[in-house]
Amino acid sequence: YGGGTWTGLLIAHVFIGTPYVVGSVTAVVQRFNVRLEEAAQSLGASRWSTFRRVTLPVILPGVYSGATYAFLVSFSDLPIALFLSSSEVRTFPVVLFQAMDYDFDPSLLAVSTIIIALSFAVMLVLQRMIGLGSLLRTGK
Repeated sequence: YGGGTWTGLLIAHVFIGTPYVVGSVTAVVQRFNVRLEEAAQSLGASRWSTFRRVTLPVILPGVYSGATYAFLVSFSDLPIALFLSSSEVRTFPVVLFQAMDYDFDPSLLAVSTIIIALSFAVMLVLQRMIGLGSLLRTGK
């Protein structure tokens, strides 16, 4: 599971991204009202049903934000990808970095623009699906 394998690269990026997910989910769970779960269970819901229908929808914005932030940190963490890549195993940021380092190509500017546009589009879609309001409502 060392350098130059997809498994090693995946383990490194999971190791780097996990604190961001844990931190954002912990922040949402700390504001979670436990009485919601108690009410669901007192009305006859099983533990799994309570988790699926009550707890998960409340903490989902924290999971989404943590996963998004972990992805962004992982995507932009070039040193780890450089150290663990090989000629067969290269991530997209490593390919971009090596292309900029060795031979500047105007297509790199187009790729960067596409990445920014796609990131903005994903953020807009997540805002429409989840919304900041649902994240703020969990504190009440």
